[in-house]
Amino acid sequence: MLPAHSPTSNPPTLPIPFQIQFQTVNGYLKHRFGQRGLRIWRLLLIEHYLQAEHIEREAMINTRDVRRHVYAMLKAGFVTIQEIPKSAEHAPSKTIYTYGVVYNDTKTQLVGDLYKAAGNLLARSKAELEREGTILELANRKGRGDAIKMSAAQLQAATRLQSVVRALHCSLLSVADMLLTMSM
Repeated sequence: MLPAHSPTSNPPTLPIPFQIQFQTVNGYLKHRFGQRGLRIWRLLLIEHYLQAEHIEREAMINTRDVRRHVYAMLKAGFVTIQEIPKSAEHAPSKTIYTYGVVYNDTKTQLVGDLYKAAGNLLARSKAELEREGTILELANRKGRGDAIKMSAAQLQAATRLQSVVRALHCSLLSVADMLLTMSM
């Protein structure tokens, strides 16, 4: 949770690792849920728990978009819901629903998503190499100077495979960098 300060004092200085992690979380949420989703998440982080109507008013976003973003973040585990019954029977029509954010839960969810992404990238890389690994092996042998005949289609497939695997490895490095940032 961000520390509170009075308007007359200077804002507290946060540790650098926290600032970097916070920027990483913000970037991920903006990428996944858009600018409006990030605005809603930040508002909930500051205000703790709000009803959907208050989110609409404070974030200046229409009802449909607020519900869509809040439900998407709720489903993904970045937002929590609190039910406050007006009566003992707990009828949904007589219940107030408030939404909130727990920063540590958000970080945990993000780390889980990053590990899942890393696993998916490794699996895709492995599948690509298994599917067309022989073509890449032939291209590597030809690159070392061995006298190997390859058709134009095989050369094109090898070039495509190399670029796909290179892109997957770059993405994996980016995910690993985010994981390192979140583990500080």
